[in-house]
Amino acid sequence: MSVSTENQKKVKPEIPSLKSLERDFGQKFAYPASTKTYLQGSRPDVKAPIRVIEQLPTKTGETESANPPIPVYDTSGPYSDPDIVINLEKGLPKLRSQWISERG
Repeated sequence: MSVSTENQKKVKPEIPSLKSLERDFGQKFAYPASTKTYLQGSRPDVKAPIRVIEQLPTKTGETESANPPIPVYDTSGPYSDPDIVINLEKGLPKLRSQWISERG
């Protein structure tokens, strides 16, 4: 038994635009109850990304005890930083270029 493909339309997959992908990055990396910050490194142009995660209080009987926020290393890159403008056509900025050239 053969199937005729003469009357079938080829469906082309929809490819999202770069602008829509750039807009979506902020939503994909939005983490609840946390903020992104940076720890200053040994040089002004080197900083380590940290995500500070807020904790709920501990309830013991009728009392609540506050829990401190937990700082963790943030591996999400610039995509989770609300202050960074993502441009997929230009790519990521060369943050350590001066440091690399000084090392030889």
